Amino acid sequence: DHASVVRSICEFQENSNGSENPSPGAGFVSLAGGDYISGTDVSNEAKIALDVKDMQSKDNIDAMRTVYKNGGNSLSSDDQPQSLATLSTTSFPRMSEDPMYNYFRYTFRSIGQDEEGERLGVFDDEPVEQYGDTLVTDLMELNQIEVVKEAPIVTNVWMTVTHHLYEAVRECQSMYVSGADGFNLDGDLFTDEDNVYYIERDLDLAAAYYIGEGQLKGDKNSGFLLYNLAEKIAPEFNQDTGGVSQVNKKILDLMNGIKSD
Repeated sequence: DHASVVRSICEFQENSNGSENPSPGAGFVSLAGGDYISGTDVSNEAKIALDVKDMQSKDNIDAMRTVYKNGGNSLSSDDQPQSLATLSTTSFPRMSEDPMYNYFRYTFRSIGQDEEGERLGVFDDEPVEQYGDTLVTDLMELNQIEVVKEAPIVTNVWMTVTHHLYEAVRECQSMYVSGADGFNLDGDLFTDEDNVYYIERDLDLAAAYYIGEGQLKGDKNSGFLLYNLAEKIAPEFNQDTGGVSQVNKKILDLMNGIKSD
């Protein structure tokens, strides 16, 4: 899985240059009741969960669409307003190097061209790069209220989590392994401490989008993002161990392990 890949690469880099991760900086954010403590300030990004909360509180598609498109609770890493919709509509070229994103992008390009007879690069009259937004919008047009409540989470939010894990991998790969300071593969001067910060930052962002604000540890009745969905479904698959779903425990153990190694 993505977190295992990140951990393996980072361990290789650390063993190669003898450096250790610096202490986390200011801006700690406690997620999932303290099961994950960020070293960087991801409070604005975690508030995307409040957009989901607002969407799920609406009883008609028009009101849900307004929240989905406009947001109102969350800011992106560059302090710009973001919504559940913009996680998808602004995904390209930001995610253009991510294998999982490209797998979905080319799958929907094939569906649009081969099965629906659309021109190349289009799915349901929209660019394939924003396939997630297209799927959610299609469900809204079909008035599928209950499905729409979770659709942005498993498309737009999930791919955002995946993206930040890929970013952490790329940061590890860009480190110059022959010394603590040097040049990365692009020839840019950097310090090892700088790269460790960005690795940690992307792990924190992945956790923020996975867990979100308001989620208690192992609680299916709080929270609104992927962590919450896993807690809700876990008992149906006998995956609820000691109050925390097995998948959530594994994911957070991996993320915390990467940060502490």
